[in-house]
Amino acid sequence: MSLVQLYREYLTQDIPDKEYNWQDFTDRGGGERLHGYYAGSVGESVYVWTLGGLRRFRHQQITSVYYYMDVCGAIERLVEAKAVGREMSSLPSEPLMTFDLVQWRGAVRRGDYMWVKRVGEGAESKVIDKIWASNNYHYPYGGVTRTECQAR
Repeated sequence: MSLVQLYREYLTQDIPDKEYNWQDFTDRGGGERLHGYYAGSVGESVYVWTLGGLRRFRHQQITSVYYYMDVCGAIERLVEAKAVGREMSSLPSEPLMTFDLVQWRGAVRRGDYMWVKRVGEGAESKVIDKIWASNNYHYPYGGVTRTECQAR
């Protein structure tokens, strides 16, 4: 479903950088970011849905770094603050940053938007260098709203 949303929101619209959006979701090799949606995690492996299908990446101790941003939680706090008349200039959220796959796995949910950067080429191209994930269902063109978060 997330890939259908990506196609509808980005790849069918006539936006200036459409070519780069398409490239982000296709595998261009190690060292490049590969964008997709979290499919799950088993043992030391993380699975990501991309335009090329389901991809598996491996955790490596001390090398793999995991980030997670609670975008929907930040939007909820912003909406609640505005409801009581308190003005906020930014989204109040700090990303989780950890080397611990189990801790990161506790925050991320299936269908979360994410990107993966791999260590290098060859056999190392499956080893995770960095993963960044956020809990908004997809990034709609023009911004994320409370409605997208509630649709989950």
